[in-house]
Amino acid sequence: MQRRLRQQRSGCEPLEAMKYITLLTTISMLPVVILLAINCSATARASESACESTTHCVLAGMRQHESDAHESEAQKLARLLPVASAIDAATSDIHERAILVALGQHESHFARYVLDGRCSDGPRGKRECDSGRAVGPWQIWRLAQRDVPDDLAAQASIAVRLLRGYRRTCGSLEGALSMYARGGLCTWSGAAGRVRTVRAVEAKMWGAK
Repeated sequence: MQRRLRQQRSGCEPLEAMKYITLLTTISMLPVVILLAINCSATARASESACESTTHCVLAGMRQHESDAHESEAQKLARLLPVASAIDAATSDIHERAILVALGQHESHFARYVLDGRCSDGPRGKRECDSGRAVGPWQIWRLAQRDVPDDLAAQASIAVRLLRGYRRTCGSLEGALSMYARGGLCTWSGAAGRVRTVRAVEAKMWGAK
């Protein structure tokens, strides 16, 4: 009886006391949670602001080649900026820009040694740059284009022109990507995967608008 009276005088059952403690702890942690949220938001905005364009941001989000794994974020953005500018200069169509991003990702991963024209420095045994016959991130064959310029914008324009022609010939994106990869064939087992990459890149580009 005396114990029950003491609990009534205190106005706080043990379970209720634990609730108060939990509430106070939660309130005391709110400033920390808010600061973390602000910091994460600021970091995301800083990353986005480092991109020069939608194409640049999408390229920066793609998986890098193993030879560029050591790069800092700033170095990666600097490497990919000329590529993004070349793509945007070659076409204003978002679908075609997505194709160029996807195609370059599959052909070269936009690796620095490919962009620098140092195919002999690539991983051995992987027939980098098609044994020296292909040029640039879209791996344009010298045999198909006798004079492949070193300028990335010109290379991107050539890739767009080739893809448009292949699409007219084959009647589909999958057929165009097949002919680009295999030369003269509108069917290739690897084309479906490249089409999926195009769709994913295009969705990112529209989402960033």
